[in-house]
Amino acid sequence: MSGVTPSLTKKHSTKAWVEGSHLQEGKRQHFVELVCMKSDPNKSYQSQQVLILNGNFKGYLGRIISSSSGETVLVEFNATMRKEQFNLSDLSLS
Repeated sequence: MSGVTPSLTKKHSTKAWVEGSHLQEGKRQHFVELVCMKSDPNKSYQSQQVLILNGNFKGYLGRIISSSSGETVLVEFNATMRKEQFNLSDLSLS
């Protein structure tokens, strides 16, 4: 991407420059386009230690390994290394 500065340097960017190519009429066509991306507001919770407050796993300790733009995160339990999805409201950050 010569001369094109991606806007991903901002912490909560919603746009990015994407470079690619495709074959059209036997010729390789290169392109650079600005695409909209949905940022993940829960990304800051990744790698945080949590205590499960509700549900079948109440009292278990774990670590958030991934998040989504919704209210759910994937937690890996310290004791069993099992992964389960939880709502953020069911967790307490340690």
